[in-house]
Amino acid sequence: MLPRMDHLDLETMRRISRLAGFTWSDAELLAIRPGLERTVGLLERLESLPLDGLEPTTQYRAI
Repeated sequence: MLPRMDHLDLETMRRISRLAGFTWSDAELLAIRPGLERTVGLLERLESLPLDGLEPTTQYRAI
């Protein structure tokens, strides 16, 4: 499970982007923050889905 992220502050975003190999400016990071926060919210919702009794997927097809 992912740890809960209450707020994505600029310093956290700087560290994450540097670890990923990006050299984004503060303005660029601030511009993408709303989308990143929405994405984290969607991941939290996915993790809260009840999956008991479901068999794991063993085959993926990219069409």
